[in-house]
Amino acid sequence: MSTGRSSGALMRTWLTSRAKVLAVASGFAVGGFLFFRYSQLASDDFWGLRWYEAALFLGGIGLAGAFPAVWRRTMLSMALAAFLGAFVQTGLDIRRDPTCCNLWPIGLVIWLVLGFPAPLIGGVIGHWLSRTRIPQFLYLTLLAGGLVMGASLPRIQQAEERRLEGETIPTLVKRIYGAEISYSASRADKTFACDGNQLGDVGKLRWQPAFDTRKGSWAVVEHYAISIDCPNSPSPHSFRVKAFSRRRTRTGPIFSIDETGEFAVSTGQANGSPRGR
Repeated sequence: MSTGRSSGALMRTWLTSRAKVLAVASGFAVGGFLFFRYSQLASDDFWGLRWYEAALFLGGIGLAGAFPAVWRRTMLSMALAAFLGAFVQTGLDIRRDPTCCNLWPIGLVIWLVLGFPAPLIGGVIGHWLSRTRIPQFLYLTLLAGGLVMGASLPRIQQAEERRLEGETIPTLVKRIYGAEISYSASRADKTFACDGNQLGDVGKLRWQPAFDTRKGSWAVVEHYAISIDCPNSPSPHSFRVKAFSRRRTRTGPIFSIDETGEFAVSTGQANGSPRGR
């Protein structure tokens, strides 16, 4: 009888240990996969962070529900996966170019902060839900949803860039032109505004003075910079609106329009600076 009990205890211990290993491995696999997909995005401005965090959140709920007995270890491994991935990636980047990452310790801390909250919050919710009579397939569905979202990040980015470059930015540039024409028509001297804050509705874009000696202002819409350039004159009778991508990792179209209403689209350099005026 005692031998049978000992064998049963050993079997339960073995199964428990195996479940712990599987849970931790699953956490590292899910967290590492989501980091890998997010790190592949052509972005240097944390674009897609909300999608990445949402995927981590869903993955946290799913894994905590699938491994309720060891959910803490699972969430910890999932959160650490992004940090370890960033550590490896930084090491490879430094090996290729020793001058690439002078602030790499700060970068690792940022990844640690980005990778922890979402899975931990999802894990707490998943652990709480596991105490109720929710079918197991629901947790697997949420986990699958997080993985699909992570796998789709590059496609989501491409869709949003098509919307931004095909509709949002061109429409905004033309709206600024219309606002400039209305502003000029309302003035006796027929001058244009170099300060975007004076242009009615488009003044809500939080315009800032130009950096250099040119007379003008600029604003940011997602990863695009919008500038209003005027001649260095107290009474400008001309202007040019220009919009170009601020990303260094991707060449984007440059949109421009002047006081004549001529709308133009040209190509830009990969670092986001325009080629010419």
